[in-house]
Order: sequence, then C-alpha cells, then structure tokens
Amino acid sequence: MRRVPLVVFALLAAGCAGGGKAAPSTPDPALAMTPKARFAAAKPEVTKYLQALAMDKPLVAQQLAGSDAPGYDEPSLSALRAWFARLPIGQLHTTATLYKVKQPGAVGVLVKMRARLKPQPLSQWVELGRRMIIAAHAREGWRVIADATTRKGVKIKQQGLSLFPEPAVLSGKHSSVIYEELEATEAARQILSDADDVVPALDKAYARDLAAHHPVIFLVRDEKQGEQLSGVKSFRTEVPDGFVLNGVSYIEWPGWSAGGPVERDGTIAHELTHVASWTMLGRSPHSMAEGLAMYHQQLFLHSIGYSMPLVYIKPLYASGRFPSIEIWRRRASDWGIKNSQAVEACYEDAQMMVTVILQRHGGPAGFERLANAFTAMHVTGYDYSEAQVREAFQRGLGVSFDQVVAEAHAYAASVR
Repeated sequence: MRRVPLVVFALLAAGCAGGGKAAPSTPDPALAMTPKARFAAAKPEVTKYLQALAMDKPLVAQQLAGSDAPGYDEPSLSALRAWFARLPIGQLHTTATLYKVKQPGAVGVLVKMRARLKPQPLSQWVELGRRMIIAAHAREGWRVIADATTRKGVKIKQQGLSLFPEPAVLSGKHSSVIYEELEATEAARQILSDADDVVPALDKAYARDLAAHHPVIFLVRDEKQGEQLSGVKSFRTEVPDGFVLNGVSYIEWPGWSAGGPVERDGTIAHELTHVASWTMLGRSPHSMAEGLAMYHQQLFLHSIGYSMPLVYIKPLYASGRFPSIEIWRRRASDWGIKNSQAVEACYEDAQMMVTVILQRHGGPAGFERLANAFTAMHVTGYDYSEAQVREAFQRGLGVSFDQVVAEAHAYAASVR
C-alpha cells in the first residue's frame, strides 16, 4: 500500500476542519430585488402551487415548495393541503396582489380564490376566500414556503369557504351540499336527496346559467354566518330557514332540522327554485320570484303527500281587500313590509298569480316572456308604476293583469 506523506494528511485535516478558506456561498438574488419585482417573479409559482393542490396533484405541489429555503413552514402547508383535499374542485380561478412581509428576500402573495365544484356539470363559482402565501428564492427558483394566513399580524378580511377550517362536501348527481359541523351531516344527506329530486325539472324549465345546472347549498348556523360566507348583507325582515344570496342557497340547518316535511322538503324546493330562476327573472317584481318558488314548493310537497294551506290570502281575496296591483309593483325583498302576516299574504298572492300564469297562460315560456317584458323596461328604482305592470302583462302574456287577478281569486276559492 502506498503511504501518503504526513504533510498531506495535515493539509487535508486542516481543510476539513475549516482551517482553509471556505468557498463563497451564492448570494440570495432576491435581496437585491424590490418587493414588486419579487411579487412578479413569485406570483406564477404560487399560482401553480395552489392549482396543483386544487387539482389533487400533490407531487407537483411538492416540487413547488421550498423545503430547503429559510422560513419553510411545513405544518402550515400541510394544513393547506388537507383543506384543499376536502373540496372536489373542478376549476380554480385566482387573483393575486402583493402583501409585504418582514422576512428578508421573501414576498407575500395575497391570493383570492374561487372554484367550481365537481361532478359535471361543474357548479357555479364558489368563493374560497383569501390566502396569504409566502414565497422565497431557493436553488430551483421561487418556491412556496408558508401559508401565513392565520399568523398574528396578518390582517385579511375573509369570506367564503375559508371561514370553514374543515369543510365537508357531499356531491350528488345534480348538486353539492357544503357544511362543516359534524352535527349537520344528517341534514346534509337529506338536503342532497331532496335537491337531486328537484333540480332536473327546474333545470329544464328555467336554467339560464351555472347556478341552475349545478346548485351549491351551504349549511349554516344562522343568517349571519350566511352573510359572512357570501359577503352579502341580506336585508330581509322575515328570514325563513333558507335563503338565496347571489345565486347560492343557504340553509339554516338547526331550524331546518327541527321542522316537519313541509318545512324541510318544501324549503329545499323553494330555495332551489330561486337559484334556478335567478338569471331568467332579471329585474322582475318580487312577486314573480316568490310566486315561482311557492309554486314549485307546493308542487314538490304534493308529490310526497303534503301541501301548504292558503291561510291568509283566501279571506282577503274574498273581501276584496288585497291590493294585488300595488304589491306587484314592488321589487324589494319581502315587498318592503315588516308585518309578518302581511308578508305571508303577499307570498300566497304571488303563488296564486304565478300558478294561473303557468297553468293557463303559457307555462314556463309564458312566465319567461313576462319576466323579459319587465326587464326590458329598465326600471331604475325599486318599484314599477301601475301602468308598467299592466303593460308587462299585456306584452308578456297577451292578457290583462286584471284578468289574471280574477283567475287567481277563483283558483284560490277552489283550493280546499
């Protein structure tokens, strides 16, 4: 064996111990960049990362994570992966803005997300909320190192599904039900069953957009949570166990679960009718929307052996004391009325009028013509004039408003 001189061993030992001059490390190029330049460079990689999580491509996402970069936060990214894994996302849309962070060389990318849910046809767009993703420059380029959304000091106003830390989704043949609380699981199953029974007929008659083809139903504790999820303030005075905001249905599951078949099954048919007809109705009077929903609610209840009695409108019709023309001018929710019994009477009047329209004056096609006649007037305020209401009926249905009122009175009198 060849012997190595001791001097060589000494030199090698000195080098291994760091006694020699170490090779210079590569400086982080991000340190010389402005925050805007970092954002422009990091944004595409952050977007790819979120798309990979949404489309269930964990290996692709892993390649876009900077596990060797300073500040890498695996627990936060693991939680983000688990959150996305709960959602059957078919399409993701993102918009990003700069969010300045203190970490040297890093950049915050504030991403607003919305998604369409599977199965096909994909649902309407659902707000997923905002995430503050931190990216840094690693050996391979810009990489995701943390989800800092919930960190102390990060202030982001949230709405949509980000308000559900652990969302659950039940997907049926025609609809999706989203909930979080474990106690809501049974309600979610029943609601999905009702929705899958109701949606096909509504879709065929009224579908004009994504909301109708694949409705999404959120189960919420109360109206306030529904407003937080949607980002829309509901100005209703009388809020039932279900309501629709921007084409998405919200069911208050504690109250819904406590009701009987009329309240439970009827509510689903009612609210999904609102979702299906949302676009078609345009700027129609409020009675058009509620009358159509009441009609299909009654239709569905009849199919399972139940019905809603006409408690309020029959005596008012009989006495000639219900001002249909005044009510049909209004576009405000609950007709701008605070008295609950008066509101119920308006619901029943709308139901009778729409029943006559659908059964005697053109069906869904005639109803749509009437909606188009109202929308074409481009009313700027909440209310139509009496003359506009009469003109819309004549143009849309070819019959007078007074004739439909008379037929509605006769129909109500015949209902037992």
